[in-house]
Amino acid sequence: MLNHEQRDIYLVIGGNGFLGRHIVQQLRDRGDIVSAFDIVQRYTDVPFYSGDISDQTSVASALRQVCIFNPSFQIL
Repeated sequence: MLNHEQRDIYLVIGGNGFLGRHIVQQLRDRGDIVSAFDIVQRYTDVPFYSGDISDQTSVASALRQVCIFNPSFQIL
């Protein structure tokens, strides 16, 4: 069992779609911390952020809320 400090944190964009739902479930089953971002809310057991992927403000707001930091991220 992983302790709290070792779990990864994920924001699944499109978390309510067919693939997104499965990804959310797999991550939760692994013990990771998961949030979903989508237009329509279907989850009650994971943090949910509502918005459209084409709206930069919505995406940026969700990313700030989940406190994601990836030091290896590079913009190409």
